[in-house]
Amino acid sequence: GLCLFDQEMRFVRLNPTLAAINGLPIEDHIGQPVQDLFPDFYETVHDYFQQVLTTNNSVTFEISGTTPAQPKIKRTWLASYYPVMLGSQQRGVGAIITDITEQKQIQAELAESKALVQQIAEASPAVLSLFELPSGKTTYINSAIETLLGYTPEEIYQDGHEILPRHVHPDDMAEVLAHFAALSQAQVGEILGYEYRALHKDGSWHWIYQRNVVFSRDDTGAVQQVLGVGSDITELVQTQEALQHNAMLLRTALNSTPIVLFTQDLDLRYTWIHNPIPGFRMEDMLGHHDRDFLSANEAAELTRLKQHVLDTGETRYFEFELQTGGPPRIFDLTFAPQHNSEAEIVGLTGVGIDITRTKQIESQLQRVSTKQPQATQVAVQLGDWDYTLNTSQMTWSDEVFTITGFNPQESVPSVEDVFCQVYSEDRPQLVSLANQLYQIQTPFSLDFRIHSQLDDSIKFLNILCRPRFDDAGNLVGLYGTVMDITAQKQSETSLEQQAFFDPLTQLPNRHFFLEHLKLFIRRVSRDTAYQFAVLYLDLDDFKAVNDTLGHSAGDQLLVEVAQRLENALRPGDIVSRLGGDEFAILLEQTSQLEQTTDIGLRIQGALSVPISLPSTQVSMTTSIGIAFYSPEDPWDSQTSILENADIAMYLAKRQGPGNIQIFDPSMRTERVEQIELKTSLRQAIRHQEFVLYYQPLVYLPERRLAGFEVLVRWQHPQRGLLTPFRFLPLVQSSRLLITLESWILEQACYQLSQWAAQFDLEPSFRFHINISPEFMTHDNFLNSLRIILNETAVKPQQICLEITENAFVGYGKAVDERIKGLKQLGVHIALDDFGTGFSSLSYLHRFPIDVIKIDQSFIRSLDLDPSLQRITQGIVNLAESLNLCTVAEGIETLPQLQLLQTLPCHYGQGYLFSRPLPATAAEQQLREPASVGWELLQ
Repeated sequence: GLCLFDQEMRFVRLNPTLAAINGLPIEDHIGQPVQDLFPDFYETVHDYFQQVLTTNNSVTFEISGTTPAQPKIKRTWLASYYPVMLGSQQRGVGAIITDITEQKQIQAELAESKALVQQIAEASPAVLSLFELPSGKTTYINSAIETLLGYTPEEIYQDGHEILPRHVHPDDMAEVLAHFAALSQAQVGEILGYEYRALHKDGSWHWIYQRNVVFSRDDTGAVQQVLGVGSDITELVQTQEALQHNAMLLRTALNSTPIVLFTQDLDLRYTWIHNPIPGFRMEDMLGHHDRDFLSANEAAELTRLKQHVLDTGETRYFEFELQTGGPPRIFDLTFAPQHNSEAEIVGLTGVGIDITRTKQIESQLQRVSTKQPQATQVAVQLGDWDYTLNTSQMTWSDEVFTITGFNPQESVPSVEDVFCQVYSEDRPQLVSLANQLYQIQTPFSLDFRIHSQLDDSIKFLNILCRPRFDDAGNLVGLYGTVMDITAQKQSETSLEQQAFFDPLTQLPNRHFFLEHLKLFIRRVSRDTAYQFAVLYLDLDDFKAVNDTLGHSAGDQLLVEVAQRLENALRPGDIVSRLGGDEFAILLEQTSQLEQTTDIGLRIQGALSVPISLPSTQVSMTTSIGIAFYSPEDPWDSQTSILENADIAMYLAKRQGPGNIQIFDPSMRTERVEQIELKTSLRQAIRHQEFVLYYQPLVYLPERRLAGFEVLVRWQHPQRGLLTPFRFLPLVQSSRLLITLESWILEQACYQLSQWAAQFDLEPSFRFHINISPEFMTHDNFLNSLRIILNETAVKPQQICLEITENAFVGYGKAVDERIKGLKQLGVHIALDDFGTGFSSLSYLHRFPIDVIKIDQSFIRSLDLDPSLQRITQGIVNLAESLNLCTVAEGIETLPQLQLLQTLPCHYGQGYLFSRPLPATAAEQQLREPASVGWELLQ
């Protein structure tokens, strides 16, 4: 708020902002003394008021209290009093009042945050440390080190520069030193990780996963301190070694077992194959039908059998003779329907066992004697049996006893004893078989489970059964083989789990999701009334959980999120983990926006409930993109709906955490354009496609050219000249901002050097160059600037770097140090867009600013709005009292210019003088000011 007082501290003028702050109309202020209107403030402000009148100097102070507008809320203001002339002889005091309550709260919160960070560090189960390079000397470590390795922090501090040889395994020392060398060259914010073994106080070695980031550097850019986070991964390493061993055993078992495993979709195209039949190549089978590589008769028969399984949902067993380029081979085939989570058939799973050798042995046995035990020599997992119907006599080979676990020293167990060992769910099929015992006329195969007599473990058995007839053709007995197929069944289950499910969350994985997405699309092609939607989810700030609490906590969080997503959905909907912290959801029979949005909100609500982790609780939000499937979509891809949802999700994330966005076709066009621009950014920098433009800065009292503001444009080969609005956000997201700004600074200095040699520039002639806080706080910023100034022979006084108030938010101390370094170098600093933030006055009070740039929002209607004139006058007076220069942005009319000259404002820029110019046009203006509309100012 702004106001004017006379010498009796009576209100003479004030703007509506201050009236609103005070809670009184403007007319109730005019002529009234502060003592009457605000007695609680009078004693505080009176001394400052008298100080301004006595010394004729400005004064800035803080004041706290309540106002009639908010009598129950205590607020804090930053007040700046400065001397003014109310008339030709009458002195008064002007005041600028800025509400800094939020800033004070932020400062208090920062203090609390600092204390909280200390508490978190001490409570963290991970080891947090600060150490020096290259010795590793530790300057801070939390108490978690005692839990991890048995040492107290004091013992670690005492190790000093000897910490590495005392605690790092000799075999890992080279790895640690190489990591330290990489840290010394690391970029800002770059996190480097490595694994090594550390010595426990009890003498054992523990595997540690350490992540480090550069914490501070000295003036030369050398690393001073490194922040490290370490966690014990000994159990993880041991588990990984065990898993690798088990995986090797599984691969060895599968590779050495003559079992063919495969899956097919509803069109009976092969989608996955293990151990193709000799004579056939995997690449000839994947994505193809049987008819593409088998004979017509073989393909027709197999297709008939498989289609029957898909139509009936029954698991079927067959023996099939196949020509493979050599002698015919016989396979025992098992075809089973493959179901999704909704119990819908989505394909077929097949298992093929080459039983050619078994058949040959059976044939030999049948020719010689049905009693000979030669078939039992085929393999340890294969045994033979015989059953005579009229006597109910059963004989087993030794291998059958071994497989079932019955004692071979005893007699063959009765049918009832065997039946008791059969797994309860498999007994009905054996009962059905027993009821048809005397009707068996053809060979058959049967799979079932039993409880082993040895250890009660579950075993999968396959029985091959053939009828035996007498000379009259009467059924007199049965004979066959028993095969232990437990390993095969376990392999099938494990392979299916690995192929279609995420190992961490047990949710379906991307492959599973895409397969079901194709099924949904095919269903829409058959039934246009069936509609579905896709939700694409990305957890907000999940990286912060991993970085602060560790990957173990992050994994635990993902598991809990997965469970909550499943619980939040309807029966039949499919949720999948695509990878990292991204999830996708298929919503079936959904076409209404309101219903889909309600599900998204239900998900947000489920995730907002705090999740308990080992050391803390966290509440999550997720950005959600929603896309509906339409057969008329122009994007010819079965995954386009997922891509659309992804595009909408990224737009939601740009709007802030916890947002939901519905896909619109225009988003895809914009995304494609952004991707194309982003892809060509590096090439643009490499091929010098960026160009500098220059907007004149005018010294208003003399209406002469005093410098240029340097601006950047992209001369795109296809899209023409692009303004920063089109490409700067992409530059920032591509991490190319520092590279581009460094190029701008270098090119601007070279251009200034050329013009300084070519023209007789005034000593006060300057280039104003905008810089971001990321660039200014970069470790090599000051050093790079010194090098550029030396190479171009540009004087530091000829450069004015413009920063916005955003540079002070979130960068704090780093910005303080850089501004001090710039002032020592002699470079000028301008505070850009002054008056648009909340704490401009406090920045002027804290930092050595040289120039205030009055934002164009104040200038745009300056000649039409008296309140804007008074505000601008107050800013100019404030700047003058602080010995600062002022620059007015966005001057477009002569009345605006004339008003600014009467204030008086020192400098100005805007379309009244000139638009931003390419270098050739700017050079022409230096040579002949009237050549670019300069006659307006003469």
